[in-house]
Amino acid sequence: MHGARLFFPEYSNFDLSMFEPDEEGINQYYLSVDDFAGGHTSGTDFMSSRHLFGQLQWADWTLQGKLATRKKGTPTGFYGSLFNDRENYIKEDHNFVELKFEGRLKSNLDFMTRVHYDNYYWVDHIAYNYYSLEDDPPYLPGPVWGDFGVDDFWGGETRFDWEVAPWERLTVGAVYQWHEIHQHQGELDSTLAHIEREWGPANIRDVDFDFWDLYFQNKLRLSSNLTLIGAGNYSNRDYSKSFFAPKAAVIFADKRFGVLKAICGQAFRAPSIYELTFDDSSTHIGNPKLVQEKVNTAEKIYERFFRGGVRVSVCGYEGIAENLISAREVHAGDPDHPGAPYLDIVNQYYNLDRIEFRGLEFGLEKQTRGGYSGFLNFGIQSVKDKKTKQKPPNSPEFLANLGLAVPLWKNVVRSSVLGRYVDEREAYDGQVAKSYFTCDLWLHLNNMFPGLSIHAGVKNLLDSDIIDPIFEDYYPVVLLKHEGRRVVLNVNYKLGI
Repeated sequence: MHGARLFFPEYSNFDLSMFEPDEEGINQYYLSVDDFAGGHTSGTDFMSSRHLFGQLQWADWTLQGKLATRKKGTPTGFYGSLFNDRENYIKEDHNFVELKFEGRLKSNLDFMTRVHYDNYYWVDHIAYNYYSLEDDPPYLPGPVWGDFGVDDFWGGETRFDWEVAPWERLTVGAVYQWHEIHQHQGELDSTLAHIEREWGPANIRDVDFDFWDLYFQNKLRLSSNLTLIGAGNYSNRDYSKSFFAPKAAVIFADKRFGVLKAICGQAFRAPSIYELTFDDSSTHIGNPKLVQEKVNTAEKIYERFFRGGVRVSVCGYEGIAENLISAREVHAGDPDHPGAPYLDIVNQYYNLDRIEFRGLEFGLEKQTRGGYSGFLNFGIQSVKDKKTKQKPPNSPEFLANLGLAVPLWKNVVRSSVLGRYVDEREAYDGQVAKSYFTCDLWLHLNNMFPGLSIHAGVKNLLDSDIIDPIFEDYYPVVLLKHEGRRVVLNVNYKLGI
């Protein structure tokens, strides 16, 4: 980097970084009534990855790129596959390059434009066993199912940030992307041969699409204390209906009173190409009738700073989420069932769920000149499915966390404690994950030597049972029990180049 500045001073910054973790993961216990899909895992939660990132800046121009690959083991028997088998894994590659210009066209007008190309590649290995006859062993070696896909996409963005007047700032912009998706899927033989990029089973699917978004934000300072913000986003996709999402906020700020914010808005998620068109001629069918998921929210926030470095915040919110997309089973005889050669029960995505939510959050923070700091946050929420009148799965009513950091010696040695409470939650099948409180204790040694930092601690000091509900894809595994008390050591060294 210093050489670039010496011989090419017009290049204001040149950075090159590499990240290469290699982990065996954590052995965990999965709760399940099925002996073949529950129990302890060992050495199957591995993860290895490589990331190379580079960035070059010249005046108002920036060129950056990334090469990344990741392989992650899947210890659970997801989609009914073998439990605790190292042949169950997911591999991903993500490469991109981007050229961006960002500068000031006039004293009151900023401009940004960028173009990019991305390539995302993924493949999963899912190892199965066959059920056997009664006279044979319980299971026989089975096939490996492979899913493979590539998403090549390019696009760009342009944005103007205009100070119309001392009391008004207007931001407008546009985004465009073009995608080409290629997917394969099918069985390999029982030799567990690796899937290569050129591998092509019978089921092949190619999809291409584009979309563009227009967005704006207008910020008006009506007085020294009062600010009004209006914003919106218009999205057009060639595979679903266009949509406009408005947002607005009123902010009142006073040194004595504090800050009061009233915010309302709408957000959306368009159905994915997978949900709209995926068809494996066996168990899954697409649904081109899907519409956007929509969330309407309103919240009020009050913040105030007190003497002595104390900050207090209170937030109340409510909202409704509509047209949420979920998969459901379609049985033979149903008008939506495609008939032969599909199985009698197929899966299809529908706009099924309508969720109402409201809650209250409180936060307290304090910092002192001596380096002491602490925080306390808690939230209470109520969530209800409008159709079933029940609380959705994995919806805790109460959450809280707290922390305290204490300097022990100058700015070099610090100690901290972190606590977290999670209320009980129900899984999708009615099982209950009990509430828990965890506590982590840390000792931080920063720059003991130039560039050297050491962090040592005990996680889950109280050895609490941490159990979380997980998705239906992992059935019959419903609850995941995390690791107990453990010692952690993290050593970081930064090269001074």
